[in-house]
This record gives sequence, structure tokens and C-alpha cells, in this order.
Amino acid sequence: MSKFNPYEHMNIRPNPDGTVTRLLNFPAAKTNADPSSGEPILSKDAIINTEKNTKAQFLHSSSLSFIGSPLSRLPGQYEDAEDSLRWLKQQVLDPDGDQWIKDYADLSRCFLSGSGNGGNIVYNLGLRAVDMDLDPINIVGLIMNQPMFGGKQRTGSELKFATDQLIPLPVLDLAWELALPKGTDRDHRYCNPMLEGPHQEKIKYLPPCLVLGFGMDPLVDRQQQFVQMLLNHGVKVDAQFDEVGFHRIEIVDARRRVGLITNIKQFMNSQLTNSQYANARRPVCNT
Repeated sequence: MSKFNPYEHMNIRPNPDGTVTRLLNFPAAKTNADPSSGEPILSKDAIINTEKNTKAQFLHSSSLSFIGSPLSRLPGQYEDAEDSLRWLKQQVLDPDGDQWIKDYADLSRCFLSGSGNGGNIVYNLGLRAVDMDLDPINIVGLIMNQPMFGGKQRTGSELKFATDQLIPLPVLDLAWELALPKGTDRDHRYCNPMLEGPHQEKIKYLPPCLVLGFGMDPLVDRQQQFVQMLLNHGVKVDAQFDEVGFHRIEIVDARRRVGLITNIKQFMNSQLTNSQYANARRPVCNT
């Protein structure tokens, strides 16, 4: 049996200088901001940071395109996400700001949303937003779909599903090795927020959180530990875990995809009708 190569599994090739070459070229759809085109969905790109070339993609919601690791290690992605919030605020306050945001965005009730590593970014951006002056942006909820966390001590689910087809254990380890600051390990707070540290002081200020997961995901034990940590700090949490299902099953299973959308809609509606959070000034973007 040939030795498993996590680089091949991730479709990347390591380079001598520590960078990697990504071997997959994902198709990119052209933007179309012309309402007279007859297209059912309008979209456009916006440059957030010209030096880093970080962008926002506008569809029905907006998403952030950040620089991947190891070209930019953590906390680079968190900083890119911070830039997106500052950019969003600037568009609102600037008389010449983006007209789509001025015409269509309701910044008084915004959500941060992300899946997998994006869920990790949402959590860390939520903590950073506590110290940011974002007015008039008001974040009323965090949505973390199968968020990615880790740690040095193996969990039961990591061992049980170590040969997961999408994210086997060697791939998870390599992902953290490439993403974490050099000289650190998987017990760094970016990977394992459940450990004690200065970040714990800010958790209680997070808005309500939706955390979704599946019982056959190697990450599920970490995700449930994460939920318990949030609850221990008094955060309002809606935890939705399905015992049957693997990591990112919604990509290949239409029924689970509909269920995911339904759960997110219900969470958002519950926060938008809860005046305690919808009217509070809390420090969006979709990662």
C-alpha cells in the first residue's frame, strides 16, 4: 500500500521556499451588475485592500476573498476579515461609497457566516469586532457551519473518523501546519480556542451563535466542545447537530443542503425578531 500523501489529497505541491502551488483551478463566473441583462442574479466585485488584493463578491449576500495559507498565515485571514468590516463601514459613511450597499444593505441587522475554516474565521472575527468601532454596522448573529477547530490531544471523533474521505487526519494536521503561525502548534488559540487565554475574556460579548455539525465529521467533538465553551461564557447558542452525516455533506446531498438553509433562515429570523439583539449596538460579511 502506498503511503498517504496529504499534499496530493489537498491538490497542492510544496515548494522549497515554504510556499505551495495550488493545482486546482476552480471555474470563475463573470460578474454582471446590469439589471437590464435579464440575468436572475446580479453580482459584482469590490476591492477591499489594494495592497493585499482582497476582494468582496456581491451576490444576494457578500463574501470575502482572502489570501490563503501558507502565503499568509494566521492571523492574516482574520486581519483580512477585519479589513472587510472597516471597508463596509467606510462605504456607508462615504458620500461616494458603494451604491449597492447604500441602496440594499440593512446594516442595522447583520450576520457573519462561514463554513469549515470560514466558521473559524467568523468566530475570531466576532472576538475582534468586540474592540472595533463599527457604528452604524450592527452584528446580531454569528453563523458557523461545521467550524474547523483542532488541538494536540486527539478527540474520539478524530480517531474514529481518521480516514474520512474529505478531511482525513493527516490532511487536518497539514492544514494547521500550513495555517498556524510558525513555531506554534495545534494548541494555539487560533486552532484550539477551548484552552485558557486572553481571548476568553471577550467571548461573553459575542452575539447569539448558530453552530451546525454532523456526527460523522472528524471535527464534531471539537465543535461540541466549542458550543459548551460558548455556553459557559453566557453566549446564546443554537446548536444543530445531526448524528448522520459527514463534513460538508450538504455539497453532495440536496436534502441536507435544504436543511442547512432552513436552519440558517430560522436562526436569522429568530434574531431579527428579538429586539434585545436587533436593537443592540453590536460590533457583516460572509467568509
